[in-house]
Amino acid sequence: MLGFVLAQAAALFLAGIFLQATWHKLKPANRPYYQQLLASYDWLPLGRGLIPALVLALGAAELLLALSLLWPSSRALAALLAALLLALYFAVLAVQLIQGKRDADCGCAGPASGLQISPALLLRNGVLILLALSAYWVRPLAWQESAVAIALASLMVLAYVSAERLLANAQKINVLRQS
Repeated sequence: MLGFVLAQAAALFLAGIFLQATWHKLKPANRPYYQQLLASYDWLPLGRGLIPALVLALGAAELLLALSLLWPSSRALAALLAALLLALYFAVLAVQLIQGKRDADCGCAGPASGLQISPALLLRNGVLILLALSAYWVRPLAWQESAVAIALASLMVLAYVSAERLLANAQKINVLRQS
């Protein structure tokens, strides 16, 4: 029982994360930011003309994943695809770290997030990949189990947002200490 409640909570949490990511990428005012961000990945094997389409495609994929995670009939496949997309994001961050681009925006939570690429973000993405894989297991839940899953997903959101702010603030404090 507990495993299925955790799977449901993980699916709800990830759906929220992907909906937020969709909003950031598809919001017209943010598109230039994401286009510039993707263009800064010099190794990206795309012509610069394809980058605007890639931003829209990523936003659409995240929206599809978010919605698919909410329905039991599509959740197993969506969980695997979410883990794959998160692994791709993990790889992109890892390549940027290897290239020494620690002062670059990660693009994780929109242009105003203040988060820069760091090993801590790799760890966070690793946890998100594990959560996506845990969302794979599906079975109908009783209303009491669903209520617990919703409460747990809400706690996950609070922990995620808090950790994101702590990371951003730690990065800002580190910059202040170095100057």
